[in-house]
Amino acid sequence: MNKYFYLAFFIMRTIIHDLEDTSFLRLNDTDVLVSDAEKSCIGCFSCWVRKPLECVHKDNITYNGKKILESDELIIISKFTYGTYSSKVKKIIERSISFVEPFFTIRNGEIHHKVRIDKKINFKVYFYGENITEEDKKIATRFVEANMNNLNTNYPEIYFYNDYKEINI
Repeated sequence: MNKYFYLAFFIMRTIIHDLEDTSFLRLNDTDVLVSDAEKSCIGCFSCWVRKPLECVHKDNITYNGKKILESDELIIISKFTYGTYSSKVKKIIERSISFVEPFFTIRNGEIHHKVRIDKKINFKVYFYGENITEEDKKIATRFVEANMNNLNTNYPEIYFYNDYKEINI
């Protein structure tokens, strides 16, 4: 092997979370942590029509759709709340809708948004919370699979933990 040949492999991950403490996460230089949306999506479609991939709200997640689009992996860490993500995580995802286009297509016999690029990113979801039952896990899995179809990601890896500090990414 040539001593001047180097193989550099960087995986960019966008991590959407609702955690107060992230010190336990093993983060890479290319990881993008997204934990806050100051405002909610107002459904103005500006991120689709006027300025694609840019939200009209100027805050921490103005360009989150673009960040996800550029990522190799989307990771969601959320408190398990009534079968789905916490409201904080849901707000961030709604503000990231520009990841897909406003137009529709049929995939797997269902109507979904068209994708901006023909690239499927990896998708991992980490739920945490006490007393998550097997029925809760089934409901959450169906919900995350629906997200997978809408975002056109690879099949999701879904994990459940009692405490967020048990999560190992």
